[in-house]
Amino acid sequence: MNIRFGSAIIAAALAGGQAHSEVFEINQVGLSFSPNEVVAAPGDTLRFLWDSGTHTVTSGTNCTAGSVNGFSFNEPLTSTNPVVEIVIPKDFHGELGFLCDIGQHCSFGMNGVALVPRVIEIQQVGLSFSPSEVSADPGDILRFLHDSGSHSVTSGFKCTEGPVNGLSFNEPLTADNPVVDIAIPGDFSGELGFFCDIGQHCSFGMEGVAIVGSPALPGDFNGDGSVDGADLGLLLSAFGTINATYDLNGDTFVDGADIGLFLALFTA
Repeated sequence: MNIRFGSAIIAAALAGGQAHSEVFEINQVGLSFSPNEVVAAPGDTLRFLWDSGTHTVTSGTNCTAGSVNGFSFNEPLTSTNPVVEIVIPKDFHGELGFLCDIGQHCSFGMNGVALVPRVIEIQQVGLSFSPSEVSADPGDILRFLHDSGSHSVTSGFKCTEGPVNGLSFNEPLTADNPVVDIAIPGDFSGELGFFCDIGQHCSFGMEGVAIVGSPALPGDFNGDGSVDGADLGLLLSAFGTINATYDLNGDTFVDGADIGLFLALFTA
């Protein structure tokens, strides 16, 4: 599978597809997880492997156990339960934090994160892409899935190959390469055109577009283009929780520091 990366958060290969998911092995080594950061996709499995001692695999961040974007788990990782598998939900995206919730293990460094971008699937059906138009956000992954024949996933408009707002790609979509992932850069906005560059396939209608919204204005939680009292209400409702949406300082815990940053962004 070929992957074209375009944003800093997606720094390692994503594997997967419509009928395949990847297993990422994370070893317990003393009071640490190794690796402590992975890039995974919805549907992938995080497999934690025990080595010694008594530990847990627990959802949360900042050494605080709890739900992360609506997903929670808390499993023992011990000699009697040496393998823990966590399957990332199909609708999950964002940062999935995990930690050991035994004693001070987390504060000693026994924590980590799985970075999970949103995956938008586009199926090749005959001489077409389905859907041929999708809405996406910066940082999302466009995943093209092969069905039959020989095709390509190529950037451009009107059947003409070329970069779109600085992003270019031209990857085979074939039986030998049935999944192509295109990562949308974090600063991309506008229309991202794609088509098949094999023969006359594009002229027969094998083209499409991703409508990519502008990066969200920090603090504009309701998406109305301003940072105001309505957004403050949403922030306060999330106070004291683990919620990446309202976490402005990047520690995924919504607290006073985030309120301070929000007030500096306040526009109305």
